[in-house]
Order: sequence, then structure tokens, then C-alpha cells
Amino acid sequence: RSAFYPIIGDYVNGLAGDLIDALSIATTTFGLCTSLGLGAKSINAALNRISGAVESESSEVESLIVWGITFMTTAAVVLGLRRGIIGCALFAFSILSFLILILFFHDNTWYLLNTFTQTVGVYVQYVILAGFDNDAFPQLNYEFQHTGEQLWGDRN
Repeated sequence: RSAFYPIIGDYVNGLAGDLIDALSIATTTFGLCTSLGLGAKSINAALNRISGAVESESSEVESLIVWGITFMTTAAVVLGLRRGIIGCALFAFSILSFLILILFFHDNTWYLLNTFTQTVGVYVQYVILAGFDNDAFPQLNYEFQHTGEQLWGDRN
């Protein structure tokens, strides 16, 4: 609401401000629900791929996933920042680190290290080049070879 004060002035304290608050709450809720639903579908697909026992696109499994995520999030918020959110983040980081180490040591370790080193080197080498590449010269060639209104600024 207060972000719109420079635009609409004192009207943010009236009906316009209430409409802005209601719209922001609704869009945030819709966005969270969409993300939760798509995440549940992704988790369900991953579980189906790992284990054939879980049905693909099963509404019951997706509902259980949504309820589980909702329960864990609610518990983390109720427990507070220090015990809930930080604990949940440390738990997720620990699981991720464990999975990465399992994958790292069960695969070709030297190949993974060499690939990591090479991709970091390629990124460092081309980050400036790729950052400033905008295909200006191919656009110029395209504009002179074609007739009609393909690009802005074409007066034919």
C-alpha cells in the first residue's frame, strides 16, 4: 500500500489502498497455491520414476504431498525463526549435502572434478563475452537483405 503513495497520494489510506491490499493478498495466495501444486506434481513424478509403486499423476498422492508440505511449513512457522525456519533449512541442507556426496562418490569422481573445473573455467572465460553479445551485426545484415517491415526503423 505505501509503495503506491507517490503515485496516488493520500488515496492509499482509503478504498484504493484497500483494493491494493486485497489484490496483493489474492495474487500472493494464487502464486503460492500454483507453486505448491506444480511442486506436488513434480515430486509425484519423481517418486513415480524412482519407484513404480507410486502412480503417475495420482490425485491422492499429490494431495498427501500438499498436506505434508503444508504441515511442515506450518510447524516451521509456529516454532519460530530460530527453532523452526533455521532448523528446517539446516535439515534440508544436510539432506542435500548427503545426496550430493552419495552421487559424487558413486560416480566417476575424477571425471566430475575435471568437468567442474573445466565448466568453471569456460564460464570465467566467456562471461564477459556472452554478457555483451547482442547480435547487432547479424541484425544489420538481416535488415539490409530483407524487404518489408521486419525490424523497427524499416521505412519500406
